[in-house]
Amino acid sequence: MLVTPGTKAQSRSIARIYQEAFPASIRHFFGPRGDKDLLDFLELSFSLVFFWGGKVLLAHTEEGEISGYCLYNPARGGRKDFKNLGRAGFLLLSKVRLREIALLTRNQILKLLKTKKSRPAPKKTASIISIAVAPQFQGRGIGTLLLGRALQELSSQWVLLNVRSENSPARRLYRQAGFTPYGSTEDLLGSWVMLKKPPR
Repeated sequence: MLVTPGTKAQSRSIARIYQEAFPASIRHFFGPRGDKDLLDFLELSFSLVFFWGGKVLLAHTEEGEISGYCLYNPARGGRKDFKNLGRAGFLLLSKVRLREIALLTRNQILKLLKTKKSRPAPKKTASIISIAVAPQFQGRGIGTLLLGRALQELSSQWVLLNVRSENSPARRLYRQAGFTPYGSTEDLLGSWVMLKKPPR
């Protein structure tokens, strides 16, 4: 399995893996959308992360099939593309439905109200935004590989991430990578544990 840096051009592949890996979230927030319409929406959402300076590592087979991703935001931030960020943001707003806006807004407010941290984080902190492996490739150590490569790039920075409290395999992966409990939060689908990894 190969791991290489990705670009905004792979946003659709990332969106497809996200859609397959997190079906409960997809059903809850986006319900009856058709597959292509939903994929278009998610692709645009992931594009915003790149325009804001986020980075991605992709795992893929030697034949080029993308099997997983790790999307992260360095503490020092990548180069922001405000011109395209504004365009993509406006386009995304034109595609989002009122029900989705209501659910996503309630979700964010709940997370803000329910977030508890054991202590303040440094001002400049990196974050693992999302890490996922396509279902047909799970159980092969790809998540471990992607996380390890991302943490190599972020080795001099504090790194934060959130993980579902009931997701034992992911929590074990993060613990083995050096993350420790930092706090908790909650959204419409349940509770999250916040973890941090101090710099080396």
